[in-house]
Amino acid sequence: MFQSLWVELQLEDKIFQILSVESHNPDHQFGRPFLTPYQIAIAFKALFPEDFARIGKPVGGKGAGQQDSLAQYFAHELSRGINRQCFFEAVSLAQHKAS
Repeated sequence: MFQSLWVELQLEDKIFQILSVESHNPDHQFGRPFLTPYQIAIAFKALFPEDFARIGKPVGGKGAGQQDSLAQYFAHELSRGINRQCFFEAVSLAQHKAS
C-alpha cells in the first residue's frame, strides 16, 4: 500500500524539496545543513498536511511509542532507493569496464 503512495504522492520529489533548503551560511565548511528523518517528517507535515493525513502515520521521534512512524518510513524508503541506485551504478560501471 505505502509503496504505491510513495509513487502516487510523489514523496521522493517532496522530500528533495525539503532537503534542498538553503544554508544560512553557504561558505560554511560543512556545506548544507543535515536533516534527520525526524526533521524531514516534521517539515513534511508542515508543508504537505493533506499528504501527511493521507499517509496516516505519526511523525515519530523519541517517546512516540510507535514503531511505525513517518520518520521511519521515510528513512526506510530513502535507504532502499540509495541501495537501488548504488546497485545500478555498480552494474553500469561493471558493464562499462567489460566493454
